[in-house]
Amino acid sequence: MWSHAYPCSYTWLEFGYPRNDILVNSTADDVRRCRDSLGVAADKTLVLYAPTFRESAGDTSLRLDLESLINALPDDFVLLVRAHHTTSLGPAVDRLEREGRLINGSKLPSIIDCYLAADILITDYSSVMFDFAILNKPIVIYADDWDAYRESRGTYFDLLAQPPGAVAVNQAQLTTILADRQYSNEDSRRLLADFRERFCALDDGHAAENVIRRVMLQA
Repeated sequence: MWSHAYPCSYTWLEFGYPRNDILVNSTADDVRRCRDSLGVAADKTLVLYAPTFRESAGDTSLRLDLESLINALPDDFVLLVRAHHTTSLGPAVDRLEREGRLINGSKLPSIIDCYLAADILITDYSSVMFDFAILNKPIVIYADDWDAYRESRGTYFDLLAQPPGAVAVNQAQLTTILADRQYSNEDSRRLLADFRERFCALDDGHAAENVIRRVMLQA
């Protein structure tokens, strides 16, 4: 895809993302630190909702009724919302945060802490899925506007045919996937394994070192 978008003469460096070395090399202590910083107990299931932006009029990236979702989930679930940097969360999310009903992850300087702290990721077509998959934790795709998004922006592959886990096309389906813990069933685990094999193979925890050696040291 890169060569199609930027046709010119260059050398391919087939390394992982340097920014993701921290994910590959993370430990249980790192996870505990991130959860503690958010005030999330070890016995809670932390769900990270991190959608991408939309190229349409209005602020349309937060596509879930968050209050309804929180009300429908088991008591041990905690919702962590990380909006795209072009998105404002709005007064409804501010109220839910004040009431202690969700955590605003958009206030953190880096999404890395959200990745490490979370037990599950809900996203749509965001590249966060490729980063989060490194951690081998469940991913749920919420694709309520798949046809419109694919038409307006285009896609690199058919995400619904090759997802990293369970897929919901409306909030009722998403609620069922979470409440019944379908995100960790055999089918979901198989989809995540296939996705990781396809997209995470180069992330070995030494990407930054490899880039420095090749580009700066000419090694």
